[in-house]
Amino acid sequence: MKSKQWKQWKAMDLATMGLLIALNIIASKYLTIKIGDMYRVNFSSSFIMLSGIWLGSIGGAVVGLVSDLLGCVIAGYAINPLYTLMPVMIGVVSGLCEPIFRKSRKIWIYGVIVLAITIVASMFYGTWALISWPGSYAYGQPFMLHFPGRVVQGLITTVMNTIVVYMLYNSQVTRMVKGN
Repeated sequence: MKSKQWKQWKAMDLATMGLLIALNIIASKYLTIKIGDMYRVNFSSSFIMLSGIWLGSIGGAVVGLVSDLLGCVIAGYAINPLYTLMPVMIGVVSGLCEPIFRKSRKIWIYGVIVLAITIVASMFYGTWALISWPGSYAYGQPFMLHFPGRVVQGLITTVMNTIVVYMLYNSQVTRMVKGN
C-alpha cells in the first residue's frame, strides 16, 4: 500500500499549494505586527500547517520551502538556508499530525499541537538558525539574547495560528481540498 505522503499530486493539489504559498507571503509580509526592530507576529505559519494537514508532509514541506524563498526575494531579504528549514519542518510535522487534527474538534488540542510545533521549530530551531548563519542580523550573538523575545513572539503567533488552523480545517474548505 502506498503512503498518502507519496501520492501523485493532482491539479487541485497544485492549485491549493499555489494559493497557500500566496496566502503565506501576504500574511508574512503585509499582515504583520512589528514588535521593535527584530520581532514580527503574524499568522503566516497557519497556511504552511494547513498545507501539511491537507496535502501531507511533502506538500507541507514544498509550501514551506517555496513560500519562504519567494517571500525573501519579494521582501528583499537575504536567504538564510538554515532558517528556511524552519517552515519546511512546520509543513512536515503538521502533515504527520493530520490524524490528530482529523479526529479532534477541540480547539485546545489544536493549540497544543501548534504550540509544540512553534516551540521546536520557531523558538529553539529558528533562534539557533538566526544566530548561526553568517549574514543574519543575529549572527554570532548569544542564543539567550534573542530567545526571550522569540518566546513572546511564538506565544502570540501560537494563538493566531491556532485560531486560523482551527477555523479553516473545520470549514467547508477542508472538504473541498480533500475532495469529500
